[in-house]
Amino acid sequence: MRNFIHSFLFIFIFCSSAFSQITTNYNPPNNNPIHLVDNILLGGGIVASNHTYQGDSIQLGFFNGINSNLGLDSGVVMSTSSSRLNTWR
Repeated sequence: MRNFIHSFLFIFIFCSSAFSQITTNYNPPNNNPIHLVDNILLGGGIVASNHTYQGDSIQLGFFNGINSNLGLDSGVVMSTSSSRLNTWR
């Protein structure tokens, strides 16, 4: 039984750390809401106008999830506190 528990813990720890995590970038220009909307959220041929954002630039960021099991390649991080706290690394 003891060997089973040790084997289970080894497999659990190894498998849970085998996935890459999401990386966030909150440095300029990825802390600018206009840049995030125009270049990350919208595709080619779509134009946004009359941008309005109320908040601090530290509440915004960009995430790269290509090497994660999230299912999204990239996107925008919006936080009620600092986006620097959301560094899932």
